[in-house]
Amino acid sequence: MAVELVKGKKGYPYYQITQKGITELRKRGYNALGNEDILRIHEKAIPYYVEVSRIALSTTPYRWIFKDSRAIKKEMHLNRGDQIHGSLTSPEGKEYGFYVLESATTEINMRKTIREIAYLSNRVNRSKTLRHFIIFAKGQESMTHFIEKANEEQFDHRGEIIRERLRPSGTVGVLPLNYGIAYLQSKLSDKNYFESVFKVAGSPIPWVAPSDEMHFEFKARYKDEEVYVVNLLDGDISKINAIQFYLSDSNRRTRFGEKSRKLVLITDERMEDFHMKVIGKRPKIEWFPFSCSKVDKSKREMPDLNMEPALV
Repeated sequence: MAVELVKGKKGYPYYQITQKGITELRKRGYNALGNEDILRIHEKAIPYYVEVSRIALSTTPYRWIFKDSRAIKKEMHLNRGDQIHGSLTSPEGKEYGFYVLESATTEINMRKTIREIAYLSNRVNRSKTLRHFIIFAKGQESMTHFIEKANEEQFDHRGEIIRERLRPSGTVGVLPLNYGIAYLQSKLSDKNYFESVFKVAGSPIPWVAPSDEMHFEFKARYKDEEVYVVNLLDGDISKINAIQFYLSDSNRRTRFGEKSRKLVLITDERMEDFHMKVIGKRPKIEWFPFSCSKVDKSKREMPDLNMEPALV
């Protein structure tokens, strides 16, 4: 059945399973939880569910494990009205809570998402904590808006903080929706594989040693000097903030006799302009964009087609 998701424009076709269909799935051995009433969703939420389904169907063939919003909210003891849209667990076992940002996401919902990430990644005395997150953004405007709000701090008249910037315990990747899907399908989203690219003979940025800076990947040789390599393919805002702090702190490092290395930032050519806009051109930065084909052609291995889909 086709529905109009935007007034005056033809929307996406979508389908709702009936109780008979749920019963049939159970007969065939699928873990079909709930019933028809529980699965019913509000019409305004349909665009999100369409995109969430697309993310799930595009990543699970590449060994990612998907949990929908109901499953992750139950597991994390969250309220039904909380913002999180689901979670994705990589083949390497790292779980990411994820959100879909529409191009016109309201500031209220943006702030709710930021508060929720802060709570989920830093809560204590809980058996389950999410440390890693992905923001799938529909448009660069919503990406910029999210990063600005995540880094915004507010103080009262006494100088005491009343709104703190987002300080996650793990990573928060902010990625365009289409690129984000392609990146998760790629083996480059595996940290070990990413580093292995620079350890092969003939690499233009040969790996030297592990990094002693928390948010930077490793030390390497580039243009006859030792540098830090930073992987921005994942869009992690913690790395963006660490880059800006490292560069602003370079004078202090020099004053105290510490080595201040150049940073080689690995980005995708689809993301280079955005990252340059967010970070800016600096004397101690070298940009090294990967071609689209390098990301798109390094697909993860697909499992046996006879295996059950990795949906939870």
